Amino acid sequence: MTTDPPAPATNAKLMARHIYCQAVRQQLAEEQHAIEVTLRQRMMDDMATVLADGEYEATLKYPAPGQDYGLLKPVLELVPEDVRAKGFTAAHEEVVQVGDRWDMRQVGTWGKYGAEAAAILEAAKIAGDPKVAIRRKEKENDGTRQQ
Repeated sequence: MTTDPPAPATNAKLMARHIYCQAVRQQLAEEQHAIEVTLRQRMMDDMATVLADGEYEATLKYPAPGQDYGLLKPVLELVPEDVRAKGFTAAHEEVVQVGDRWDMRQVGTWGKYGAEAAAILEAAKIAGDPKVAIRRKEKENDGTRQQ
């Protein structure tokens, strides 16, 4: 959707139009959010990750979970030192105090060191809210795409 630049108008008219556009944008954002919440809840109730209806499709996308690093500390005692060094850097002082560093690409694999390690990793996960992505399905006609 494109619009032409505003026609010459007084400053007051331009500012009033700007305020109006802000209000409309806010109203549309609230409506869009309400739609996404409703669709997400319907999909979660049905345990569905895709909702297809006619020419539209909604996909439920779960974000990668965050971690509660405080709950991960006990796993350090369950993995070998060389493995631990790849995924964790203890707090230390450089020029300023540097906090613990966790490389979750490494730490996420530590569950293979036993059920206790796997349980700690699972307990430390912080799940995020899934997002709904809605798109219009692409139509195919004799091998060529139409939009």
